[in-house]
Amino acid sequence: MKGPVVVLSDEKQPRIARGLVSQLWEHGFQTWDAEHDLLPGDNWGQEILRAIREANVAIVLMPTDPIDAIRCWYLADGLVLLARLGKPTMKIVVGYGQTPQPPFSIDEIVGWLRSL
Repeated sequence: MKGPVVVLSDEKQPRIARGLVSQLWEHGFQTWDAEHDLLPGDNWGQEILRAIREANVAIVLMPTDPIDAIRCWYLADGLVLLARLGKPTMKIVVGYGQTPQPPFSIDEIVGWLRSL
């Protein structure tokens, strides 16, 4: 698969997002995520949408709380743009507990990415 994998998440789940990005790197995937690729002074909304346009696929870590989902406008905008562009998207719903392990199997994600 060519092109980066965009990983979108809200700021309340940095450990899960970091863990996913790290594991994707270990499996040889190029990634784009806000923590590593947005810089102070960047227009974050514009950069997120640009990354989505340039990516081949996206993984969106969705909050379980509907209020947090609404607050994370960039996740909703990103999902709409991904749908309009017809980009493959995996949505993973994550809670806000103290669980140290992400609620997904990296083998399943890697298998899905390699099947594209």
